[in-house]
Amino acid sequence: MRNIVLVGFMGAGKTTVGKILASKISYKLYSTDKLIAGKENASIASIFEQRGERYFRHIEHQVVKELASKNGGCIIDCGGGIVENKDNMRILKEYGAIVWLKCSLQDINRRIDGEGRPLFQQGGNAVKELYKRRTHLYQKWADYTVDAEEGPLEVAEQILSQVNKG
Repeated sequence: MRNIVLVGFMGAGKTTVGKILASKISYKLYSTDKLIAGKENASIASIFEQRGERYFRHIEHQVVKELASKNGGCIIDCGGGIVENKDNMRILKEYGAIVWLKCSLQDINRRIDGEGRPLFQQGGNAVKELYKRRTHLYQKWADYTVDAEEGPLEVAEQILSQVNKG
């Protein structure tokens, strides 16, 4: 019983799809961002603002190591930037199937208003560059790729179908 690790750009639907998956297959759901916010007793936006991205990524790595000890039966909803750290991805891949929720930047822009998304505050060109860089990394690490432009229920069913075949 391997973990299912959801990765993808902010706004791809990882949290929503994760909840559906956890409910459908009775797995425990963990959100790296929620765990980080809980550890720090602060929102992700305020962690970025007050402590910086580097500090956030350090805490994120600690959370990934803690999740690695939960060996099976988990859905792990990862923050969009988790792929920036190859050690995070190696750990997650060792204990789970990496599923990339692939979504176009146009669709993401339509879904996100930017509030509470620190890296989205940088503006259009910075977001495009971030999307381009991360897309390459999602593709590199993914065991499965699912078109996340469908509805969340359809995306969850596609994930289950792919993971069960694999």
